[in-house]
Amino acid sequence: MVVTLLKTLPSISEDTGFRDRIGEVRRHLAATGKILRELEDDLSTRVALLQATQAKANEYERLASINAQQAQAIDAMVGRQFKRQGRASAIYWWAGVVLAFVLGLVVNWFSAPLWAWITG
Repeated sequence: MVVTLLKTLPSISEDTGFRDRIGEVRRHLAATGKILRELEDDLSTRVALLQATQAKANEYERLASINAQQAQAIDAMVGRQFKRQGRASAIYWWAGVVLAFVLGLVVNWFSAPLWAWITG
């Protein structure tokens, strides 16, 4: 930026005095200072936004890891529940089979004398 300012100095007409040139340089330096302050403010605003975004990203990453842990815990719990249900349903099925067999024997045992009494 200073190089650009120095390049503009020779374009100032030759009849201007030394003080006029110094005044011109001062105005350019003041404008440069103003632009630098604006750029610094903009940069600090962007840095603050970047830091806020990084903080949010870190928080979301932490939440994602917590959610992954919770998902694993839920998966383990559901898996245990399905195993329990599988065992319980197998026990109920076998109990039903045994009960049906016993009930079939009892009905068959009672049906023969009952049929003989009805037909007899």
